[in-house]
Amino acid sequence: MKQIIGYIKGFILEDYGNIRYFLSVLLLVILFVSYYTGGIQSLTTIYRLEANIFYLLFLCFIFLAFYLISNTRLNIKQLLFIIFSVATLYFNYETRNLSEELFNSLQLNPKLYNWFYKCFVNFQKVAALGIPLFIVYSLQRKELNNFYGFSSKGFNARPYLIMLLFMLPLIIGASMFPSFQNKYPRYKPGLAEELGLISEFVSVGFFELTYFLRFVGVEAFFRGFLIIGGVLVFGRKAILPAACIYSAWHFGKPMGEAIGAFFGGYVLGILAYRTQSIFGGIAIHYGIALLMELAAWGTIIIRL
Repeated sequence: MKQIIGYIKGFILEDYGNIRYFLSVLLLVILFVSYYTGGIQSLTTIYRLEANIFYLLFLCFIFLAFYLISNTRLNIKQLLFIIFSVATLYFNYETRNLSEELFNSLQLNPKLYNWFYKCFVNFQKVAALGIPLFIVYSLQRKELNNFYGFSSKGFNARPYLIMLLFMLPLIIGASMFPSFQNKYPRYKPGLAEELGLISEFVSVGFFELTYFLRFVGVEAFFRGFLIIGGVLVFGRKAILPAACIYSAWHFGKPMGEAIGAFFGGYVLGILAYRTQSIFGGIAIHYGIALLMELAAWGTIIIRL
């Protein structure tokens, strides 16, 4: 645990007083206010933009803005990195829409649709974010020690377990609020099981397994590619814009979750940079998600 605190403290002290932090946070606050007051969404009506075009333009803006703040000037290699990053997230967005259209066309029994679709989307996430990384990995592999942090060499599970224990009281406290209870658990059994084809244990267990894959995909992109791969292109300046972009990626979720994503993305970015492993990020990310699922189940049992 001391080593992890040392990583974070050392990184912050080295960058202390940097105006780029102030400008990045200021822009992020402006985006927060604009989004959660409906200002950004109103642009789609004003300029008559389709949802996918708006999402693409928004991705281009946040990537260029945050990387320019951190780097001032961008060379060709850095621009190509940004273009590929935007294309990957847009690919994820479009495949999610295609998945929804596909499932709607199958006209599944409504009692099965919810379970099948939620599980499939978790597979879609890891594939949509992971497949493009295999493509670009062939260009960076000579400079990388592993596939974007998929290495246990610098990973020690104990500090991350301690961090999860610190999070447990906060999660339990949050589980008492209706807004939390309305969203979690992510899959509520009772539909597919009514048909008698699967048991509650099987449906919930399989969903949680696929739910884990979702976080593997997210960490591979945001901490593996944007941090470990990004440092090869931008140096240590890759960490701050990646944290800001990760926060903006949470727009649409509760504001507290999006704000927390900035700090979480920043800390996990530093750890990925120092350890050259994303296993810690996967452990924390999925660990928190699993604790939130368990807390939600606990509130359901208590109400019963």
